[in-house]
Amino acid sequence: MGEAPEDPTIDLNRHLRRAAGLELRVDDAADRRGASRRLSESLDLGQLLVAHHVRNDRIRIRLVPDRTLEGVVVGVGSDALAIAAIPDGTRYDVPLGRVVAIESVRPLGGTRSRPDPDAISSLATRLRHLQALECELAVHTVADRTYRGAIEVVADDHLIVGGVTIALAHVVVVETATRRPRRWGISS
Repeated sequence: MGEAPEDPTIDLNRHLRRAAGLELRVDDAADRRGASRRLSESLDLGQLLVAHHVRNDRIRIRLVPDRTLEGVVVGVGSDALAIAAIPDGTRYDVPLGRVVAIESVRPLGGTRSRPDPDAISSLATRLRHLQALECELAVHTVADRTYRGAIEVVADDHLIVGGVTIALAHVVVVETATRRPRRWGISS
């Protein structure tokens, strides 16, 4: 006796189940993209940067005039962000108005629940903090000039670094070196 012919409805049912599963996965991905888009539409730039900070994302930011930084967000203020560069940890404080684009490079894993102790509320507050610390820093400007030294004066529209007055409107980024962790109980 020969074999019974295969029921064509079995193949059709198998195909429909696979197609339905694929369709559901595509719909789920579209739903996730839509939710992400709606969330992004409801947030401003500062809030998006806070989300990158909380997720501990490694990001690449492109700045005016033509500078790119890559690292993790360590603070977001009302008008500025702070990023720690990867791999050396150099800190950059950047006015939000200088940010052209933000690109997620990859998540570093884990989330941050506590703010950075050096987090900023505004660029002016951060500059006054750096002035009080009397640390050496570099101020990069839109004129592609870099001024190095300690901050002597922070005013509403300018700062003085190393004897040079710099208009805050032209500051692209303030760069500070990595701080070495304190070793308690050891004098140098």
